[in-house]
This record gives sequence, C-alpha cells and structure tokens, in this order.
Amino acid sequence: MKREIIKGLDLCKCLSALLILLYHFGVERLTAGFSTPSFAAAPQFARWIEIACDLFFLTSGFSLWLGWGEGGKLSAYVKKRALAIYPMFWTGFFALFFYGEILHGNNREIPRWRLLFSVLGLDGYLSQWTLTFYKIGEWFLGCLILLYGVFPLLAWLMRRPGGRRLLAAVCVCLWAVWPLACPAGWNARHTVLGSLPVFCAGMALARGWKNKTVQTWGWLGADLGIWALILLLWQGGAAPWLGPVTSVLLFSGLLWLGQRLPAKAGAGLHRLAGESYGIFLVHHVFLILVWLRVMARFSIGPVLGFVLYAPLCCVLAVLLRAAAWPVRAVLARILDP
Repeated sequence: MKREIIKGLDLCKCLSALLILLYHFGVERLTAGFSTPSFAAAPQFARWIEIACDLFFLTSGFSLWLGWGEGGKLSAYVKKRALAIYPMFWTGFFALFFYGEILHGNNREIPRWRLLFSVLGLDGYLSQWTLTFYKIGEWFLGCLILLYGVFPLLAWLMRRPGGRRLLAAVCVCLWAVWPLACPAGWNARHTVLGSLPVFCAGMALARGWKNKTVQTWGWLGADLGIWALILLLWQGGAAPWLGPVTSVLLFSGLLWLGQRLPAKAGAGLHRLAGESYGIFLVHHVFLILVWLRVMARFSIGPVLGFVLYAPLCCVLAVLLRAAAWPVRAVLARILDP
C-alpha cells in the first residue's frame, strides 16, 4: 500500500537537517580557530540544535505511528527499521574504521569487543560514558534506535485509553523531573529518558492527524510556537522545560504550513527529505576531516563555505545510499525467513 506523502512532515525533516548543518558548521569553525560570526558562540545558538533534534524525534514518532501504530507483525517492523538504519550506517562506519583503525592503527587502547556497540549503532550514544569506536551517527542515532526498540510497547499503550493516560503521566513526569534528576555531567536531552516525551508527542500528533485535529488546529501551533521560540531564545534558564514544548508547537505548525505548499514544491521537498538520514550521517565527519581544510586552503569565507557545504552533504548522502545498496540487499536476505 502506497503511503500518503505528508508535505509538512518533509518540511520538518528538511528544516531539522538544515539547522543541524548550520549548528555544526558554526561550532566546528569556532573550535578550529576560524573567524566565525559571533552568533555561533552565543548560548541561544546551541538551542537550535536541541530544536533540530526534537524535530527529528517528533517526525520519527509521527511516522512510526502512521505506519505501525495500529498494530502489525513485529518481525516486519523490525526488518523495516533495520533496513532503514543499518546498511548506510555500517557502510559509512566500516569505511572509516578500515581507514583509521586498520590502516593507521588508531584507538589501540579500545578493546575490539566494543565493535559490538558500533554494529548495533549505539557507539555514539554510549561514547558519552565510555570509550567506543564512534565515527558517525553521534548520540542521536543510538538514542533513536533505543526508542525504536520500545516503540511497540509505546504503541500498545497508546491504543488503550488507560495506557494513554499512563504514558501521558510518565512523559509529563520525565519532562518535569529528568532535567533536575539527570546525573551531573550528563546532558538530559541527550538520553532516552530526555527524548521520550517528544517522541511520544510525535505519536500523539499522528493520532490527531488521522482524525484531522492537527490539520485543523495546526495554525494555532504555528502561532504559539513562534512566541515560545522567542521566549526560549530570551530565557535560557527555562530551556530544559521550554525547549521540548517549543519543538512540539513548532512541529504542529510546520505540519500545518507544509500542507499548504504547492505540489511542485512538495515533490522537491519530499526528495530532499528522503536524504535527511544520509545527510545526518555524513555531515559532521565530512566537515571535520575534509571541508574545513578545503576552506582554509582556498580561503573560503563562512557564507560561501556553508552555501557549498550544504549541497555537498546532499550529494554525499546520495552516494552513501548507493554504496550501501549491496549491504541492504544482503541484510534483506538474512532477515527474510
């Protein structure tokens, strides 16, 4: 069955990818010692990346509910998630692992058994607490994989009135308490418990989408989201609590706005959104290992540098998808009983 193309969802994916590219471009230039516009060092700038990650979690929860929220075979769900995540990740990771660890002997102090974390896609997430062979994917990928793992349970709860009340209570408690209870040195938003409320909010909005609630009242989310964003950028102390609320409001507003885009714009947006995962995988390592050096070598300014960097990431994402196709074919055969 052909799935509905939701232009608002594609808009959210593209916007979140753009924010992540912009954030890392500014921060890594600053870290490398380049002259960078002052906004990259401002505390408000860091809040953009939190919103971008929230939008990705929201789109994931939303998409999963539309595809699997009403039930389905667990084996089919696991297969589809594995095929969507691992071929591109493994292709990128093991290419870098071969270059760094095999050819140049990097990270000899890390036990080889920890490659298991990388095979599972959890190395970036666990690198916050222990040594891993983290290359690409960052904390976000591992957090998303863990959320995918608990999605069947979350969906089971959300299909039942009592379960929805329990899930709502858990999410509100996590939203209110986890930023305070999170152990020192951890980023509460970079954990499964910190991301669960926005992921579940995406699922809930997908339920509202099916009965037209979000499509009817999304304009209110857009309006409130703008005011919440202004307050978030101004009042940093409330960011752990105001940030997720802002992201949910903006997400509902973007869904509403995207549906009003013309058909031709929607088609282009859909193709670009389809490469958002690949862009997420390649953008950071390409920036650090290649693009910053190219900019320094040819004295490329920050504006032109970003204008060239963003489409190059799109091209690399397409190439990574093509290179991962044989891996995907093999994995599909293994997963087929």
